[in-house]
Amino acid sequence: MRASALMIVAASAVVFAQTAVGPTFDVVSIKRHIPEPGPLGLNQMQNQRPDGGFTMTNFPVSTLIARAYPPTLPVDIVWLPGWATTERYDVSATSTLSRVTADDRVAMMRAMLADRFKLVTHIEKREQPVYDLMLLRSDGKLGPGLAPSENDCAARQAAQRSAAEAGAPPPPPPALT
Repeated sequence: MRASALMIVAASAVVFAQTAVGPTFDVVSIKRHIPEPGPLGLNQMQNQRPDGGFTMTNFPVSTLIARAYPPTLPVDIVWLPGWATTERYDVSATSTLSRVTADDRVAMMRAMLADRFKLVTHIEKREQPVYDLMLLRSDGKLGPGLAPSENDCAARQAAQRSAAEAGAPPPPPPALT
């Protein structure tokens, strides 16, 4: 089974320069994460503000790239150097804008990555194996102990998108039934 999937191809190069289009962060601080001793050293924390600013603690650069190119997952990004997935960073970015859209956030993140990491990207389609989840029973019933979900996934995604555009925290996950 094959399907076409969008992949981000990333390379760090000084030869090419991407020009920032749209808003940018006013101040950015990126530092290697120094883990604290004990279980707290493994914690990841993030905070996103309505002005587009954010703080992320203990994250790899691949996560920042995935946020700059939604709906990409870090696993879909190819040609990254090894340190981009293994080294952890603390990132803080501020903005003087009063409100930003989801597109503004993406533009700000892309400009930051191009400036600070000299990131150059292009998006291409690649063939990847996929699997179909199918009902085995001809009557359409699920197996013992399984029940269909009552959650409306499309409505939840719309609510998450609206919250992100408004700079609000995402809605809580639905209760498991």
